[in-house]
Amino acid sequence: MLSNTTSLMKVSVERGKYKVCDAKKVAGGQYHTKRQQWLKQHIAEFIQQANAQHYVDPFAGHGDLFRTLLHLIGEKSTIGYDLDPTLHWPINNSLIEIPKHPNSILVTNPPYLAKHSAKRKGVEHSVCDYYNDSGFDDLYLIAMSKCIKSYDKCVFIVPETYVNSNTRFDGIVSITIILESIFDDTDTPVCVVCYDKSFLGDVQIFIGDHLIGRMAHLNSFRLRPKKDVSIRFNIPDGRIGLRAVDMLDSSKKIKFMPASELKYNVKNIKNSSRLITYIDLDGVQTEQIPKICEKANELLIKIREASSDIIFSPFKGNAKDGTRRRRLDYDLARAILEKAYKETVPRPNTPAQLRMF
Repeated sequence: MLSNTTSLMKVSVERGKYKVCDAKKVAGGQYHTKRQQWLKQHIAEFIQQANAQHYVDPFAGHGDLFRTLLHLIGEKSTIGYDLDPTLHWPINNSLIEIPKHPNSILVTNPPYLAKHSAKRKGVEHSVCDYYNDSGFDDLYLIAMSKCIKSYDKCVFIVPETYVNSNTRFDGIVSITIILESIFDDTDTPVCVVCYDKSFLGDVQIFIGDHLIGRMAHLNSFRLRPKKDVSIRFNIPDGRIGLRAVDMLDSSKKIKFMPASELKYNVKNIKNSSRLITYIDLDGVQTEQIPKICEKANELLIKIREASSDIIFSPFKGNAKDGTRRRRLDYDLARAILEKAYKETVPRPNTPAQLRMF
């Protein structure tokens, strides 16, 4: 029997699988930042350059961020708030409004919970008003919007999915992807976002301590599908197999291949399949499929290297070699297959395709 502190998360509706969750933790997006590897040198410099008198965390939890900052801020004032009455902070619902303090910088790890996840985890009744009132589809985006409204300088630890999110806040100075695990209770890949209201330039992207480029440049390697080739995804008898996610074994990365190589049970293919699937290209001879897959993989590798993987969504932590696992979305997969097809199967009256790089 479930109590009012638990909920049922759907693991597989088709197979009737569910998992009991801590409803309070899930609805509150409570994942505590137990380790300090998020504080890279350039992030520490950003915080110090703010020359703030107060350090504010509106989602303070156990005060982990303040402890990490102790060697930077010394005896300066720390001000925390939280909605959980079992913690020692003043109670405040910072998803609604955040108290303002002058001469301050805000540093926080806000709650994470996407709208679709809230429904799947059985806690949507607790949080639906936040989504409806804000227009955002994740609690961390609601939190960021409230923080930015109240403070001119902020540092956020948020899911790495923000890098490729459709939501863009003006004033983002840098985004730093953190490869190390900084939580005990979730494998959500995270990044650190530094915000300055007065900043007007392009976002710097770091992986750990290393600057890899500006967001606009990295996004320039993102192909867009023209949808001028008939490509169908999630087709059980499709002749192209796609492993659209890096596996834990780092030798098994995202890859296109003839269907016979994938060896995946076609009964598992659903309209909603996004990680492993079969694809078909109409009007293509079967003997042309291996060449198309080979060209598609060449393009895929070039894009991954040129963009340092930034334009690929993160997926559930790291591979065994410590690299971030990535997922290929179907829009980019379609664009790659279109280009591979056009470069592999010449069509009458079609000029030779230009090289991508």
